[in-house]
Amino acid sequence: MKKSLLLTYITLLILGCMTFELSAQVGINNSNSKASSAAMLDISSTDKGLLIPRISTFARNNIPSPATGLIIYNTTSNLFNYYNGEAWYQIDTAFVSDIKGTNSAGGGVSISANQNKLPDNSAMLDASDPTRGVLIPRTTTTSINIPENGLIIYDISDSLLKYHFDGVWFPVCAASTGVQAGSGSQNPLGVAINAVGANPHQSAILDVSSTEKGVLIPRLTSANRNAMLPVPGLTIFNTDTKSIEYYNGTHWLKMNVMVPAGITISTNSGAICAGTTVTFTSSVTNGGYTPAYQWIVNDSPITGATNASFSYAPANNASITCQMTSSSDCATGNPAISNTIIMTVDPVFLVQISIEATASQICAGTYVTFTATPVNEGTDPIYQWTLNGNEVPGATSTTYTFMPENGDTIQCTLISSETCTTGNPAVSNLVIMVVNQNLPVSVTIAASANPVCANTLVQFTATPVNGGTTPQYQWHVNGFAITGATNGTYSYVPTNGNVVHCYLNSSETCITGNFAKSNNVTMTVDSLLPVSVVVAASANPVCAGTSVTFTATPANGGTTPAYQWKVNGSAVNGATNATYSFVPTTGNTILCVLTSSVICTTGNTATSNTVTMTVNPNLPVTVTIGASANPVCVGTTVTFTSTTTNGGDTPAFQWKVNGAVQAGATNYTYSYVPTNGNTISCIVTSSAICPTGNPAESNTITMTVNDYFNVSVGIAASANPVCAGASVTFTATPVNGGANPAYQWKVNGSNVSGATNSTYSYVPVHGNTILCVLTSGLPCTNGSPATSNSITMTVHDYFSVSVGIAASANPVCAGASVTYTATPVNGGTTPAYQWKVNGNNVSGATNSTYSYVPTHGNTIACILTSSLPCTNGSPATSNTITMTVNNYFSVSVGIAASANPVCAGASVTYTATPVNGGTAPAR
Repeated sequence: MKKSLLLTYITLLILGCMTFELSAQVGINNSNSKASSAAMLDISSTDKGLLIPRISTFARNNIPSPATGLIIYNTTSNLFNYYNGEAWYQIDTAFVSDIKGTNSAGGGVSISANQNKLPDNSAMLDASDPTRGVLIPRTTTTSINIPENGLIIYDISDSLLKYHFDGVWFPVCAASTGVQAGSGSQNPLGVAINAVGANPHQSAILDVSSTEKGVLIPRLTSANRNAMLPVPGLTIFNTDTKSIEYYNGTHWLKMNVMVPAGITISTNSGAICAGTTVTFTSSVTNGGYTPAYQWIVNDSPITGATNASFSYAPANNASITCQMTSSSDCATGNPAISNTIIMTVDPVFLVQISIEATASQICAGTYVTFTATPVNEGTDPIYQWTLNGNEVPGATSTTYTFMPENGDTIQCTLISSETCTTGNPAVSNLVIMVVNQNLPVSVTIAASANPVCANTLVQFTATPVNGGTTPQYQWHVNGFAITGATNGTYSYVPTNGNVVHCYLNSSETCITGNFAKSNNVTMTVDSLLPVSVVVAASANPVCAGTSVTFTATPANGGTTPAYQWKVNGSAVNGATNATYSFVPTTGNTILCVLTSSVICTTGNTATSNTVTMTVNPNLPVTVTIGASANPVCVGTTVTFTSTTTNGGDTPAFQWKVNGAVQAGATNYTYSYVPTNGNTISCIVTSSAICPTGNPAESNTITMTVNDYFNVSVGIAASANPVCAGASVTFTATPVNGGANPAYQWKVNGSNVSGATNSTYSYVPVHGNTILCVLTSGLPCTNGSPATSNSITMTVHDYFSVSVGIAASANPVCAGASVTYTATPVNGGTTPAYQWKVNGNNVSGATNSTYSYVPTHGNTIACILTSSLPCTNGSPATSNTITMTVNNYFSVSVGIAASANPVCAGASVTYTATPVNGGTAPAR
């Protein structure tokens, strides 16, 4: 409070003097630090900015004769304006942030025509006036020794606002508003800070002037700025972005700096060949958000070439430049012309090559020379011969000599040494070689059969290799040429030991090994042998289902005789071995057919003797058992009886209990006293001739032996006591009721028709008695049927619930406490209350009374929840009370005389004027 009063006193003192002069330097801060030596006015803070006069466009245009360098914050455009001596300029800006924080009061100085105006909480210096701006030092950048970061001046050398950071002066970008200065005069009113004691300019509320110093405004980081709660026009120097920023009422803006517009172009191509497309790329300085481009070739603009890059196929000596027009208001030298690129373009030559061979068809072993004929090969061409698609090492001359093979393919690739070529490297035509091989002549012969049987005609066939189209043959037997045997085949009837061969004379042109002799074939001629076979069964007669093996014994069957067994005259598929097994039936006939593997036989194939089978039928043995009773109660004797099929005349029995043989239990019946879970079975051994499944085991009987169970039942009601008319469900809980217990419910001692389930529901009356009789479904019981406990019902009547409330006073005066009382009907011994004000529950207001201080129009009601068991209308809502609350009025009275001063003896009338005197005030 003391600080605020002190600031107000300083402001009044400044304005009371009308013109206030300060010499040397002034510092405004909250850290008691001295002003920078480079500043006439040094305002510093970490949480506040600088507020200069905020005036509208209309007010700015009516400032008569504004001083050069005068600065205002235009509340119409929310932009800074400054006067350059001839016209007003608005400062170009860019969005920075819209974050707003909070400020603590105090710490600033106000300069204003309003002597009661305190500085805004966000400002260290708040200079405000509807018709004046702020004048900062008008000097040059070279006049200031060791400038501080953030120092601001109006540079009179180029009429631009500038600020300093890290050794660089940044001019602030500005655009003309098109409005000249006003004319006229105005009275001086403001504060001057200078070194000579001069008065402030009449257009400035604050006039800071120097020829060697600037103005330092608060220097804040972005974090400090974002923590402020700013007003429009608040200005700071941001030490993070190195720029002046101000708040325009919605977000923070940065003052842009003046930067020359510039453009350079480049390409990654040097000398190129004719027809090559080259891409030229531009690099822009201060082009703004939407720079405009125009590419120029040979001093002529290219239609449509308006992008940042440009591609085309240039001619030799073509010159390329680009003109860039910046979209930034803060660009100088606009539009800018790039550097010029002069293109070097070389002509293009078609590269070709063809090859020829000294001969394209040759004999094997012949050398061939291939010669290349190039076109546009240059002064230093490169050749590479390929054989079958593979490069030949060292074959890099215009000729290539080698010994080809049939089907070899030869090509040559030319790489021209010319700079600009097409079809480079060039591939020649393909030469495919035809090479005739030297063919070795040979012949082999084969007999149609060997060995053979006596008197067999045998054909011998010659197979020539490289015999030509018309070969000549000569057959020999035992070393003697056979007259007329000059064909590729020869037939005759050999005798054992004959040797046959053949000579071949080939008709091919290039051959080796002619006249060729074949291999020798020595004939084996065998005598004829008689073939026979006999068969025998492993058993006959047999029982039905018995497998019998039949065995064949051959004579002259050879090493691999072939068998075919037949049953009842029909061949058995797959029965081709010396033995055959199957399960016969009575009367089946079995024989075997033998095919000898001996080459020379008589009586081949041979058929065996026939075996006729005798088969006795099989008798399946079975046994089943049954119990005289199952389940049974504990201690009951049970008799088990067996029934046998195909047991024979003297079957043997053996009874088992739980899998254990029972000594002496060898009759067809067996009796004993079982226990629960015992298993009983019987094994029978048949005395029949051809039994199957002997001995046979019966089915297994598992005994269920039940204990005796004590039967009882208890019942419970779903509710007791209940309200009149309420349905009650009674549930029976049985003990040893079995899987299907039977129930009978009784009311007042009488059976209820159809009430035979474990539950029973009905609407009781007061004093009814209910019980249940249970008949167990278990086989062995004690105490069945059983009678349950008896339930006597208590049935209550219903009570209607309501509540009324009353206020201790209504209407009341403002601030008076009122007590509200609830009167319940049928609330019970422990009723529950909930008071409501304006329809909302009042926390903790749960008693029969409620007190509070109402306001006019409040509505009060109460909700009652009865504690009686059977009610209607619970919870119940009371009547609603609407409060009338009257305000207190301050009463006063003023009087006036009909005349004052008056002459002595004159009558004076005094009139009283009441405030809140009511309708009938007392005077």
